[in-house]
Amino acid sequence: MRLPIGALLSALALAATLAAPVPAQAHEAREVREVPLTVATYNIHAGAGEDDVFDLDRTAEAIRSLHADVVGLQEVDVHWGARSDFTDEARELANRLGMRVFFAPIYDLDPAAAGAPRRRFGVAVLSRYPVLSAENHEITRLSTQVPDPVPAPAPGFAEVAVNVRGTVVHVYCTHLD
Repeated sequence: MRLPIGALLSALALAATLAAPVPAQAHEAREVREVPLTVATYNIHAGAGEDDVFDLDRTAEAIRSLHADVVGLQEVDVHWGARSDFTDEARELANRLGMRVFFAPIYDLDPAAAGAPRRRFGVAVLSRYPVLSAENHEITRLSTQVPDPVPAPAPGFAEVAVNVRGTVVHVYCTHLD
């Protein structure tokens, strides 16, 4: 399995966020309880394996094998192009895995043909737990869709709040190039 630096950094940022202590107010006594949660990150490469063959069944099986409760996905196509059969990969993977999904587009382009859905590419978060809220934040990045890109704020930094057995957990996912 390939692990590009962006996926590794995403995983580290996610782990640091989940492990960060939350300061309690001086006047507040809080009971701290463990909330077991398995989190993973996976770059799906638009549904293509290392052999460059588009196969969402294989992608779903790879994600399933992680046994994760929450999974951050990178390089997700939603009606993007022929490389992924114009599939809504976020929705399709969620359905195949029996999980909830939030898709955060990095790029949102006009349809390839009149009447077709918009072409979107980005990140997604899959969750076995209920999603309470979700937002697509901006992050400074270089566009791959324009010549001579310059760093600029763009969407593609997903934040999802999930209800894990009564505890709200915030999960973040992005793709760093």
